[in-house]
Amino acid sequence: MVPEALDFCFELACAGTLVEGAALHTVPVPARARCASCAAEWAVGMPPDLGCRSCSGGGVELLSGRELQILDVEWAEHGRPDVPAEQKG
Repeated sequence: MVPEALDFCFELACAGTLVEGAALHTVPVPARARCASCAAEWAVGMPPDLGCRSCSGGGVELLSGRELQILDVEWAEHGRPDVPAEQKG
């Protein structure tokens, strides 16, 4: 997953809807790969490096970096996000 691409798409998806202006907070997971031939592992980096540095093999498995998990959603009344629900009224 590319965090900047996700941020851009999130903003587009929210535009003109009830959630326009919503914030998306992400924690990137570093991409790691493993060579199918020699089992060497490495950080993929940006731009992605998917060639094995040890044996130049091309059979590569991406071990991490594609994860996308929604951990929490917070909803606040429009215009008053800093006031707890029990104090509104």
